[in-house]
Amino acid sequence: MRANADCLALFTLLYNNGGDTFNPVFTSAGAATTRAALGTAAAGWAANARITLPQTSSRDVGGAGAGTGLTAYGLGAAVGAETVTLGVTNLAPHVHGHPSGTNYMSYPGLGLGLASGPDAGVDNVANTASTGSGTPFGIVSPRVMVNWMIKL
Repeated sequence: MRANADCLALFTLLYNNGGDTFNPVFTSAGAATTRAALGTAAAGWAANARITLPQTSSRDVGGAGAGTGLTAYGLGAAVGAETVTLGVTNLAPHVHGHPSGTNYMSYPGLGLGLASGPDAGVDNVANTASTGSGTPFGIVSPRVMVNWMIKL
């Protein structure tokens, strides 16, 4: 454990921007506690509380903040999923059926065809209802957001 004064800024950053689930805090004895129980970052530091680094197992590491035209993610945010199940609402709007302008022959007893006879010249289109809406779905791989710090 390193509790030197030069760690106070990092402790405060993680304490104020993290969460009890993603980077939990512990008492000086190592018992689990919460930020609410400790109070401020300064109070936690004075009580020699311990703080964990954000859990990055099986996750990419991304920079906290927002790039131009991108979603803003806060420090310690865990986002994304390994898999996404697409639903009908994620599909582009479309209609199932036969192309317009096609003539169909009738096959009595089979339930096939819509015209009254071969090449009846009738434009019979059998479409189902429109489906799909084009609702976007997530494509962010599992990642955790951190601040990159370079000390020279």
